[in-house]
Amino acid sequence: MKTKLCLILIGLILLISCKKEMVKNAVKIQDSVVSNNDKDTSKSIFKIPDSITSNYNNSYSAWLSYKMKINNSYAYTINQIYVEPSNNVTVTTSVENGKVVARDYSAYYYLIDTVHNTAKRDTTAKWHEEGITLNTHPEAGDVMTLDDIYVKAKNSWLNADPLKNDIYFEIKNRGLISEVGYYPKGCQDNCFIGIQQISSITSL
Repeated sequence: MKTKLCLILIGLILLISCKKEMVKNAVKIQDSVVSNNDKDTSKSIFKIPDSITSNYNNSYSAWLSYKMKINNSYAYTINQIYVEPSNNVTVTTSVENGKVVARDYSAYYYLIDTVHNTAKRDTTAKWHEEGITLNTHPEAGDVMTLDDIYVKAKNSWLNADPLKNDIYFEIKNRGLISEVGYYPKGCQDNCFIGIQQISSITSL
């Protein structure tokens, strides 16, 4: 009788021990699932379309060759022309030996004379930055060299989700970059994220 009781007690102890181990394993599995679900997927990098990749690589090679030829000293001009006539902006950035040394900014709109069929440009804001005043006007964005633009193009602007955005990379400046960025699909006006209309790139 005592032997039977001992066997029953041992069986109960083993059963309780097994149940505890099963609960521990279940908790581990659940924690693993929660951990996987909580992983940050916001940094996913989308595949750049092959045609854009090819254009980018060709343009970047052209830029490296041109940069060496001009000793990395140049000026480039961005023209932001919006649907709203009062929002037109021109920014010219000057770079010497790979470093930005000056920026010139002009905001303007055109006064239309319908009687004489003419238009007069009216400047609403104008400034010049250099030295310690560089990067002190947030309306012009960050100070960037063309090297900076090519890097950000590859790592950011061209990595937008192609299912949600229309992605652009254009070269009109003798093979150098002229536009890079994307429009969210369905957006109607002034939604471009990136750099539009680099109208000129010239050596200093």
